[in-house]
Amino acid sequence: MAPITILLVCLAGSTHTVIVALRDGSKSMVEQAATSPKIAGHVISQEELRLRLGGNETLRTLDRSSLEKMLDDARDLEARFDATGAAALRTAMITAFDTCPRPSPDVTALVATAMQDAAAALLSEGQTNKALDAAKATLQRFPDTMVDSSRHPPDVVDLFDHAKHNLASGPHANVSLVAKIPGTFVIEGARPTIVTAAIVVALPIGRYRVWWVGESGTSLPHWFNVTTERAAIEIEPSWETKTELVPVVSLACTDTCADDLRSLGQRVGANRAIGVGGGDSYDVDVATGETHPWQQPLSADQQAALEMAVRPQFSPWYLVPVGVGQFAQDRPFFGGGYAAAQAGLLAWHLYTWQRHATAVDENDHAAEPNLRSQRNLSAILFYSSIAASVVEALIVGWATGK
Repeated sequence: MAPITILLVCLAGSTHTVIVALRDGSKSMVEQAATSPKIAGHVISQEELRLRLGGNETLRTLDRSSLEKMLDDARDLEARFDATGAAALRTAMITAFDTCPRPSPDVTALVATAMQDAAAALLSEGQTNKALDAAKATLQRFPDTMVDSSRHPPDVVDLFDHAKHNLASGPHANVSLVAKIPGTFVIEGARPTIVTAAIVVALPIGRYRVWWVGESGTSLPHWFNVTTERAAIEIEPSWETKTELVPVVSLACTDTCADDLRSLGQRVGANRAIGVGGGDSYDVDVATGETHPWQQPLSADQQAALEMAVRPQFSPWYLVPVGVGQFAQDRPFFGGGYAAAQAGLLAWHLYTWQRHATAVDENDHAAEPNLRSQRNLSAILFYSSIAASVVEALIVGWATGK
């Protein structure tokens, strides 16, 4: 619980909101909810969520066929003496494995084989120390792996026996694994523990991840470092087994959505947890557990459709110039345009009218005809713009209103 406590202290004094999909929710619904004016402060992004819940910003699902091809391609490159290309493919397999939140046993076995092949390749190149380190790394992550003696020569078998002895005689530390529901704990590719709610295991110094597996499914991955001090990992299967991290962070909950959202919010250090879906949506205060229905904001298309649906075909406001009719139709861009244009034309008309009146009073016969033309033109344009705005509002109301 220490990392969560530190995270909550760091976030104290600011509002952090987590938004996830529920049941038939989608990524677009999550993104749409994040635009709501009802949300203040920081919205935790999907990348941040994956990092806090799954240990990596970029997570993916892996299938056996693609990894089998990568493994075969690496072996083919090695047979053609392209050690660099083969090593790159094996590294890509390991990296992909680390970004898979719930790898299947088949996927795990293929990655263990790739790491085994990488150690054997280093040994064949005469890099004994690097080969031993690679074998130890393989056994640390996949302690039950067996060397394929039909593929690898005896010196590779001896290498892994040596690595196994080194790990067994090296420093270890105890790790306490606790869950609120009895199940088995799976550490990387190791054999599952007995069915229990708590267990202490001794592991070599290094970095690991563990899952809880039970009748309700598999928990989220929990990364942890084994140092000289005892580590403690707490897993909450009640909501973790319902949580998916790709393609969008989501909860497959039914009757316990509010509680599950609150637990998820506590895990990632949020003050507020919002769940959006095609059915009920929830807005949960993580500190108190107080829950309210969440009203999803309308998209631009939905807003336009709503405005069109509620716009009357006729309103007395449509007969008012200077953009009033357009504003009454929730068309502020057009209303502002008409208001600005008519204000400018009115100012011009008043100016030309005053100049013409002055010329008449002063008997300026030379300037009077030209000023009269300007006055008449400005009047025509001004009154035409008024008529145009009224007619345009009436037409739009008739065509789009109800």
